[in-house]
Amino acid sequence: VQPLVSVIVPNYNHAKFLKQRIDSILGQTYGDYELIILDDCSTDNSKDIIESYRGNPHVAHIVYNENNSGSLFSQWQKGLSLAKGEWIWIAESDDYCETGFLKRLISKTNNGVSLVFCKSDIVDENEQSFSDSTVWLSDLTGQTLDHDFIMDGKSFFYEMHAYKNIVSNTSSVIFKKENISKIVFPDNYKICGDWLFFAQLSLLGKVAYVSEPLNHWRQHARTTRNIGSLDLERLRLQENTNIVRHFITIAKGDGHNLEISQY
Repeated sequence: VQPLVSVIVPNYNHAKFLKQRIDSILGQTYGDYELIILDDCSTDNSKDIIESYRGNPHVAHIVYNENNSGSLFSQWQKGLSLAKGEWIWIAESDDYCETGFLKRLISKTNNGVSLVFCKSDIVDENEQSFSDSTVWLSDLTGQTLDHDFIMDGKSFFYEMHAYKNIVSNTSSVIFKKENISKIVFPDNYKICGDWLFFAQLSLLGKVAYVSEPLNHWRQHARTTRNIGSLDLERLRLQENTNIVRHFITIAKGDGHNLEISQY
């Protein structure tokens, strides 16, 4: 029996990309999934696009916030509370994927694997490819991400993830839902929380990687990493510093289930 995958799409003002995102999910060759669409009080025409999918048999929930939450992770938690699947895929609303994404990643989920991710093709607003996720990681991993692998999560953490966010795009990942209760949710992080989130999950089993570029990671003017304000860079540095402190605690053998302090 194939496991059910809960696909969570948290959207805010991505109407321009939303149809392509949802269509790429509904076009999957893997059939056992439910789709949960969350809108965080968008001010564009996102709602019109979302409503066009109401009634699709894969769409399990459509939820509109009356007020903007201001928190990506609160939307993740809302989606997780609705999810019935054994595996979770948080498909960010401005990215898209190949039709074989889920089938390929699910094929790697046996034998104690708790997290699977794939290579990402990096594209611009017009779907023009200009890089990929191995470039972002090449200074650390060399040729490691050119081939599929399955490795012990602790080895993955110590060799790679403790130094840089190897899982560089959330849309490229599926993870086991049952492990969410075993980690600390990075609610107070605005920029680097995904690094801490996936680092904790990687310690709870094996990590698998698919070297095919099945995920298309969109970089555009409104992407957080491309907004070049001094305040955001300062916040990024603060969060990075705080996360590294937690990783030092992990390395000392004090456990991964850490209380996340405010800075």
